[in-house]
Order: sequence, then C-alpha cells, then structure tokens
Amino acid sequence: REASVALGAQLTVGRIEAGWRGFNPRLLLHDVRLTGSAGEARLALPQVDAEVSWMSVPRLSLRLASLSVLAPELEVRRLGPMRLSVAGFVLEPREEPAADGSPLLDWVLGQGRISLRDARVEFIDDALAADGAPPPRYAFSEVQLTVIGGATSTRLSLQARPPAELAGSLDLRGDFRHSFFRPPSALSEWRGRLYMQLDTADLARTAGVARVLPVPIRLERAQGAIRAWADIDQMTLKRFTADVVLSDVRAVAGEGLAPLEVTALQGRFTQREWGNAFRGGQELQLERFSLQGRGLALPPTDLRYRYTRGSSGDEATRDGARLPRTEFEASLLSLDTLTQLASHFPLARELRQRVARQDVRGTLSDLKLDFDGRMDAPDRFALRTRFDGLSTSAQPAE
Repeated sequence: REASVALGAQLTVGRIEAGWRGFNPRLLLHDVRLTGSAGEARLALPQVDAEVSWMSVPRLSLRLASLSVLAPELEVRRLGPMRLSVAGFVLEPREEPAADGSPLLDWVLGQGRISLRDARVEFIDDALAADGAPPPRYAFSEVQLTVIGGATSTRLSLQARPPAELAGSLDLRGDFRHSFFRPPSALSEWRGRLYMQLDTADLARTAGVARVLPVPIRLERAQGAIRAWADIDQMTLKRFTADVVLSDVRAVAGEGLAPLEVTALQGRFTQREWGNAFRGGQELQLERFSLQGRGLALPPTDLRYRYTRGSSGDEATRDGARLPRTEFEASLLSLDTLTQLASHFPLARELRQRVARQDVRGTLSDLKLDFDGRMDAPDRFALRTRFDGLSTSAQPAE
C-alpha cells in the first residue's frame, strides 16, 4: 500500500516468496504490475528482489535495504527541461521543494540501494518533437543503473550501450550531498561531482540529444571520445573539466560566421569559478591543446584566461573601488593560426576586420598579458613574451 501511494499507482504482485538475507527480511516478488488510476498498464516486471531494512521500524514507513530489478523494459520520455516520464510516472526534481516534495523521487532516493540490471530503455524526446512529426526515439541496451540513497547523500552509477549512431558506450556516475532537513528531491541543496564518459561517439548527434551547447553554437560534425567532470554546488556549476579527442570536426560558433573545419582536435578544457562574491571571477584553461586542419596547425600548447570582477566601492566616496582585471597566459601561440581562426569566432566586426587587415604573423612563447579595465581602453597593462618571425602588413597612415 505504501509503495502504491509513493508511486501514485496501484501495485499488484502475483506471488511472493519470503525469506531472510542475513538479518534482513527478503521478499522475492513475481509478476509485479503497476496500473494507473484508469486501470491502464504502466509497467510489468517479471521479478523483483527486495530486502527490507530494519530502519523501517523507527521511521514507521517502508525502507528497503536493496531493491533489484532484472531485465526490465522501460519507456522514458523527456517532457521538458528537468522533467522526465518513466513508464508513465513523472519525475520532476524541484529547485525549491514544495510542501510534499516530489513523492516518487523522494521515495526512490530514500531507499538504501536500487539497481536495474540488463535493462532496455527506449528514450523518446517529446521536447524535440516538431509540429506534425513524431518525436525522436533512441533505444539503449545493456543498461545497468544503481542508486544508493542516504540521509544526506545520493550516489548513482549508469552504464549503457547507446544506439550505434550515437556512441559505443556511456558511463555516468555521480556522488552528491544534500540537506538532512529537506526532501532529497530538492536539487537546490545538492553538492557534489558528476562524471561522464562517451567512447566512439558521434558528438554532433550526442550534443543534439543532450542539448548541452548554447543556442548560437552548432556542432555539425564530430567524431571521437570525451571524459568530463562537473562540480556542482546548489544547482551552480563551479568547475567543469573535459578531456576530448576529436576528428572530422565541423562547427559554427554563431550566425553569419564561417564554419570551422579541423581534422583533429584534442586537449583538456577546464572552466571554474574562483574566489568569492567580494573578489573572484572565472578562469578558463586549455592544457596540451592542439588542432590540425586545412591550412591550420596549432601544436600542443597551454592557455589560461582569468577574469577578476571589479568593485564599485563605497557609493559616496568610491573607497575600495577596483577595476576588473584580465589575465592571459600561453606557452606557445602561432599568430598565423590565430589570424585564420578570427573569422570563425564571434568577435566584434571592427576587430575581425582589423585582424584580417593587419595579417600579423609569427610565434609567441611564454606569453603573459594582464590589464585593468576595458580591453580597448585599459587603465593599465603589462605584456611579456618571447617572439620569433614577427611581422605584419603595412598600413596607411591615419
């Protein structure tokens, strides 16, 4: 009965075998069926292995030490941002919990261990359905899912074989902490790390399914592999690191820009917040980054960009006012390559034209640049580098 209330559906069991696993009662459930309020069949499971926790006694509610489901077939629909339907049951994580939280998700996250073994999942993206056209469908096989819940923690692990046109394998893992005094479905309280690995992937199609790129950016073609780590604190991305090895890449960074085509691209990308609300900002870093393409060649190099927020200080006296600061470092830079890349990135039109007109060439090494204020009119700047073969096109006097 309690499971029926949590699931919002009628739970029926054809046959029950009872026993013990250690000190915990064990229930082997056969022919498990879930039906909706109108009597429609939502889910049929041939066998469910449940181990009841003695924590059910002090909590006065059912808590499972483990729940294992073998070879289920599930239909998962994406209804919108952060909204999923699993076998007809809507999972809607809350940024701010309602009075009753999200009952189904709270029940799932409140159990000791839930695992799906050798599952088949059909993912239907209703959110991408065009007018009059059926929504995209993707079949995932060999799905292994484990969710380990705790009073203040949730760990998850997902391995699956995606459709061949998307990737060879998917590995997703998460380790999160959350408040004891809020429902587990309140994602605003979650802190932790998410890990993802895709092998032999068509990154263009995968990015389309996951919709992880900003709208102006289009990844039209890309093959390769990616490993990524994301540190999350109260729904805010604090740090993101990705190791990428790509080939046959074609990408467009914005409307009206020339597509960038490269035959090979690899390196580690890191983005992180640093500092605090009073003094801090963003940092971007590329390590051992290299690319090859038609007329393009960037040997492995390390790049770092750091932006420090400014401060207006006291409103009356301006005491404590501080201009924003920008810092840029590069171990090796080919100005020829940067000039060629300028037409592919969303720079100001005047700057793009100036770069093309100047046609600066040469190589910079051990570059360090920092300035205070705006880039086009800095209050202070410092530049240190070594250069080789530096040249530029002659310009008429203004």
